[in-house]
This record gives sequence, C-alpha cells and structure tokens, in this order.
Amino acid sequence: MKRVILLILVFHLLSIACFAQLSIHIFGGFPFNWEDGYLLGEETTTKVTSISFGFGTSFPRSERFSYCFFDEIIFPQSLDITIGGVTSSADRNDYDTLMGMSVFLGTVFKLYISAQGKLIIPLTAGIRWMWLMANTTYVNVFGNNIGVGAGPGIEYHLNAKVYFFGRVMFYYDFFSFSIITTGYGSSSNSGLISSFSITPNIGIGLRF
Repeated sequence: MKRVILLILVFHLLSIACFAQLSIHIFGGFPFNWEDGYLLGEETTTKVTSISFGFGTSFPRSERFSYCFFDEIIFPQSLDITIGGVTSSADRNDYDTLMGMSVFLGTVFKLYISAQGKLIIPLTAGIRWMWLMANTTYVNVFGNNIGVGAGPGIEYHLNAKVYFFGRVMFYYDFFSFSIITTGYGSSSNSGLISSFSITPNIGIGLRF
C-alpha cells in the first residue's frame, strides 16, 4: 500500500507541474459507512465511523466544468457488526493496524456562481475505490470496495487564489474484494455488495 500512496502523491505533483490552470485543496472529513451483506448464510450489517484527511486537485475545462481527483486517508474510530441479530462493537484500540484510503475520480459542475465570484455552489460526481486494512495478532483483513459517489458543496473565495470550502459526499459501493489471512493460510472473497457512505468535508483550496 505504500506504493499506492506514493503513486498517488507523484500524480498530484505531476499535475501541479504540468497543468497551467488547476486548484489544489486540503481537507478533513468524518466518513460514516453502512454496509449490508451476508456471512455464512446470515444477514450482516457493518457500521464504521471514521475521521479522514485528504488532498485533491481539479482541472478546469470551462468556467463551470472541471475534472477532479482526490484521495482521503481514513482512520476508523469505531466499528459495529451485527450478524444474525447479534451486535458486537470494537474501536481502533482493538487492532494493531486499522486504516484505509478512498480514491475518487470525477467531475465538478458549478451550479451557482455569484456576481462577484466569491460564492460558488458546485456539484461533484464520479467513481471511487476504497480500501480498508484491519490487522490483529491473529488475523489480517484487506478489503476493497468499488462504487460511485456524488455530492453538493459550497466555496467562499477570499480572493482569486484562496478559498474555503465544505461539501457532503454520498457514496454507494456495489463491488467488493477482500483477502483474509490467518495463521492457517489466506482466503479471498469477491462479489456484489450494498454499501452506503456519507462523508462531510471541510478544507481550504488554492487556485493556480
């Protein structure tokens, strides 16, 4: 996963170096994930509450339309898993490693631009890949989800270069691939899922 993070960092740096016009933004978030599925024939519900920190870039193609790419490092804080009506809870202190990443690629359309250009209401939509790694002394779990996302936001521009923003992203993941490793070996599982997430973000952006 260090290689994935390094590749993403290199992509951002190359974008800054190669594109004459772009925006970069740094933000924090509070993801909440709700996933329904099946395990050993039993219905399961998993709820994960997290905090996140991210970095993104956007590339304007017109006054109202841009491409965007952003990623978030996710730090789950609590997990509630219900299997067959029985719920168990855990927090990050119960794991040796508990973290993930969300990578989003999409478009931004500015629904509203004020007369002075200080207030902008954008709508973001696209696809995302999210992975989560949970390791203990006895078991290592590495899960990947693929889905789509969209959400509205608001930007307040202090000047032509600096702006503050907030947004709320809604995600629906429909495919999952996971690897579970224990002292007895490894197993993998893949298939369709139904996973919903909501992530409020707040941050600061710079325009070049």
